[in-house]
Amino acid sequence: MPTLKNPKHEHFATLIAQGVNQSEAAKRVGFSEGRAHVTGSNLVRRSKVAARIKELRVRVADQCVRSTGITKAWVIDELVDNLRKCKQDTPVLDRKGNPTGTYVFQAMAANRALELIGKELGMFTDRIEHSASGDMMERLISARRRLSPDSQPALPAPIEVEVEPISEPASSEPDDASEP
Repeated sequence: MPTLKNPKHEHFATLIAQGVNQSEAAKRVGFSEGRAHVTGSNLVRRSKVAARIKELRVRVADQCVRSTGITKAWVIDELVDNLRKCKQDTPVLDRKGNPTGTYVFQAMAANRALELIGKELGMFTDRIEHSASGDMMERLISARRRLSPDSQPALPAPIEVEVEPISEPASSEPDDASEP
């Protein structure tokens, strides 16, 4: 995808791809500080800007891999190594590579490593996926037809009723009774 025509939008997309948050990116590009959060949110929802951000993020990730040598496989290997250490599967070593003799179970760190590995392998999703079988879909379509406005029976005409106003009860005291 070529660069965006609007230079502010291109600069914004570049900043977002580099990890700057939406509000800060909008401010750095020159949009109003008071509305930066709104402007940033609106820009990332524009299809061309979103596509450009996605493309730039891939480039940034590729550059990181090339410059550091860190790959997904390396990250997963490190997470597995941390998991084993946290679960005491492998001994903890000092700087010289000798076992320290100290083993401490770190449940939270072990669970976090498992969570990150599982997410990377696509084992978990943050959203609920819905699907319907053919029979279920037919039932839903049938129910929708029954409930559509065209198939609803007409409501009966309103009933007109005459209501007489309620008269106030007669007062036993004259209006000026409070005066002496």
